[in-house]
Amino acid sequence: MERAEKVAVVIAILLLSIGIVSALSLPKQKLVNYIEVNGKKLGIDEIFEKCSEKEVEAMGENYTGVSLACIINLSDIENPDEHEYTIIGADDYQKTVSWKDMQKGILTKEKRTIFPHLRKAFWVGDVIKIEVM
Repeated sequence: MERAEKVAVVIAILLLSIGIVSALSLPKQKLVNYIEVNGKKLGIDEIFEKCSEKEVEAMGENYTGVSLACIINLSDIENPDEHEYTIIGADDYQKTVSWKDMQKGILTKEKRTIFPHLRKAFWVGDVIKIEVM
């Protein structure tokens, strides 16, 4: 094997090693096909079967999803208007909103909340959990 070939093999092994170490050091995303609401797991398919889809306009764009209020109603929360709700994403980003906000907000098929009346900072991506406060 010539010197140039040996150098190429060493560089290839080095780059492969760096890629493997980088992949191992990335935070693991929680891949779930449900949303946990107050301890009850609701499948995404179940949510989209039982809640009718609606379209909202926010920040100059149209979004389609199901009402967050419908999701709360599916989870059998008593007196939903008396609570606040903390929406949590897979990356642990979370925002707390009121019942009135939940009535206006939607969840898209990509598991993203859209609140047309709130700043984008309240939109949570890859939702995995809604805690009832």
